[in-house]
Amino acid sequence: MCDQRLYPKDLERTRRDRNKDDPRVRAIGLYLEGIVDVAALSRAALRAIDKGIPVVALKAGGTEESSELTRSHSGTLAVANELWSALFRRLGIVEAISPKALIETLKLLGSPKLPEGNRVVATANSGGYAAMIGEKGRAAELEFPAPDDAAQQALRADVPNLVSLLNPLDWNLPWASMAQSETSDVGLGHLMTDKVDLLVYFIDWPRQKDVANVWWPTLEGLIRLNARIAQLVLVASVLPDGLPSELRRQLTEAGLICLQGLDDALAAIAAAGKYNSLRRAVLADRENRELPTPQPAPVSVTQLDEAEGKAALASCGLTTPVGVTGSAEHVIAQAETLGFPLAVKLLSADLAHKNNAGAVHLNVENKPALEDAIEAIRMSVRAYDPALSTDRFLIERMVASPRAEFIVGVSYKPGLGHALVIGRGGTAVEELKDYATLLLPAGHAQFEDALASLKISGKLKLSDAERTVLVTQIQAIATFAEGHRSSLVELDVNPIILDTEGRATAVDALLWLARG
Repeated sequence: MCDQRLYPKDLERTRRDRNKDDPRVRAIGLYLEGIVDVAALSRAALRAIDKGIPVVALKAGGTEESSELTRSHSGTLAVANELWSALFRRLGIVEAISPKALIETLKLLGSPKLPEGNRVVATANSGGYAAMIGEKGRAAELEFPAPDDAAQQALRADVPNLVSLLNPLDWNLPWASMAQSETSDVGLGHLMTDKVDLLVYFIDWPRQKDVANVWWPTLEGLIRLNARIAQLVLVASVLPDGLPSELRRQLTEAGLICLQGLDDALAAIAAAGKYNSLRRAVLADRENRELPTPQPAPVSVTQLDEAEGKAALASCGLTTPVGVTGSAEHVIAQAETLGFPLAVKLLSADLAHKNNAGAVHLNVENKPALEDAIEAIRMSVRAYDPALSTDRFLIERMVASPRAEFIVGVSYKPGLGHALVIGRGGTAVEELKDYATLLLPAGHAQFEDALASLKISGKLKLSDAERTVLVTQIQAIATFAEGHRSSLVELDVNPIILDTEGRATAVDALLWLARG
């Protein structure tokens, strides 16, 4: 006779599985302090995406600090908060910024009507509130499309001339014409074009019954408007407790969603507006979203020198400069074969950041200059750390006509696996803070989206050919990382130089692998 008892872990798993198939479940909220099994989470989240059930998550206890063991620029950039956000985007999970915003977002995404995007018509019963909503809403990445001429003309027939027909709109109820249900139904209906995704009316409900009676027709009009248009209509308060419980019950039963608190309401609207685009991105790239079980953390680590690192990455398709390695005498003898100008670097597996030690000289124009550069490197490195060997060097042909520099790096993150960073490269990558983070494995579309999200990509106005060559380099690095999941600790390819001819060349690379 087999044991049919369910232990706590099994019971919890059974409960989760049942809930995912419960037709009453319209949205799922997660409060996360950590993840025991990221692979299981990815499978569950993708199942929710397939079923069209929004998932909203709040990660607690995140930090901007990176690990003290981080060795690379990219490892420093891939901090906790960025990793969690990357995980949520990958799985189509909507990220909440606070416990209250989590609840308010779930209200929106549990509605029969889902907002398509972040284009909002906002109204408030105060001009000051309207201005505040616009300022805070734009900071939350909401858009407030201005009413077109036809909508303004139609609305002007119902509202006093002293009301500016802007968005957000000052909808001051004490004015008699604006306290009628037809005005909020038909009048505001003129603003609900295909250029907006939802309407929200901000009001702190009066406790005085005689005042509330004057304001109620406006809400009646919003109830009718919500019933006849495709977009969602919300009622929200500016104050956290601005809508009494009985009013919220009444409005909810009539089909309206009620939100409370200006900041939380705006955050919820912004978060909910991302769901459909997140879901479409996941469904378009479904096979590249599920995450594997991470490898155990390495016990000990060894660093490859630059030449070894480049050779390893080149085997997966990374483009690197033509170069020669060896003793000072050997590289000097081979220099003219390569052709000047050259980059000359000390080769050492014990020196991660060569620039700090003066171990790099660029644009060396001839053999005497090369000899001087090698001697200068030796002197600088000995002063930096006398224990470092100065016996081996790398010379490479310089990349002609550089246009921009990029960084691509991968670092192991406990519990999550390998994180890939794509960003603006160079020696000041941490200060520039122009980068995107992905979790591996990832697909071509994710690489393209990450590259397109960089500020430098917009500034450069990258051509299709340039984007293709850069994504090809990113893919080569990701391929190497996936082929070495059990041993890769960190790698940095910085910079990848994009030249004016549209070529991309990785001119520096560092790798750290687990020993054994």
